[in-house]
Amino acid sequence: MRIQLLLLALVAFSACKKEIVDQTVPQTGVYVVNEGNFNFGNGDVSVYNPATRSITNGLFKLANGYAPGDVLQSMSIQDSLVYLVVNNAQKIVVAEFPSFRFIHAIAMPGASPRYFLKVNDSIAYVSDLYAKKIWLLNYLTRTVVGHIPVNGWTERMMMVENTILVQQRINSLLPGSVGAILKINPATHSIAQQITFGSQNVNDMVADKQNRIWLALDEDTANSQPASIRCMAPDFTTLKQWTFTGSNNHPSSLAANADSSSVYFYNRHLYYLRLNDTLMPTHPFIH
Repeated sequence: MRIQLLLLALVAFSACKKEIVDQTVPQTGVYVVNEGNFNFGNGDVSVYNPATRSITNGLFKLANGYAPGDVLQSMSIQDSLVYLVVNNAQKIVVAEFPSFRFIHAIAMPGASPRYFLKVNDSIAYVSDLYAKKIWLLNYLTRTVVGHIPVNGWTERMMMVENTILVQQRINSLLPGSVGAILKINPATHSIAQQITFGSQNVNDMVADKQNRIWLALDEDTANSQPASIRCMAPDFTTLKQWTFTGSNNHPSSLAANADSSSVYFYNRHLYYLRLNDTLMPTHPFIH
């Protein structure tokens, strides 16, 4: 009787495990990071298929049977791996791509990680909300090996002409922090140049295929600074700037189109702006 019960238990366990492993994760589409509820640990990744207009949620949980962790901030796809930055859990989860099967986690105690960017064959930069640091992470040994001191909350990072550009935002909990774009030399892990915007926040940045840098600058009503969209050369020379009229403008979510002729942005609605436009668009592309 005991042997029969044991066999039944093993069969039941194997069946439960098989249901998780056999879940199919879609392999193409538009990936969406869902941060989940703070302290609930229910963040995960979805994928949208434009051809079928269908969406599959919880890709990591489908592959592993559990969610990646508390507040999924961002993800970075690098060849056959995906790096999931889990902010409140202070870790980076590494998984196979596109299966999302778990490989290992990189603990970052004391950090509040935001974005992950590989800069060479062993080192990645990790931006941070509170630490006034950009972390140097050896993703092969899974250890923090240093940091770059900054003066604010760092967010998105991107490589342009062999340098790293970092979006720095104002954090009210960090006295003296300023909005800025930092240019970092990845050979020395040091700030080579920066352009600051004082009390104006940098809401977003993107580089187009011609390596022009587009910024979305927030309004600063206390100092009568209107919001604007700015286009710059890699040396931070301003090529063009478009300024919003009125108040309550908070442009964000910049995205360049395929031929770099236009940039899309969100300001309560979706707009697009062409480089040869002289005025800010007045009618949204999508309401």
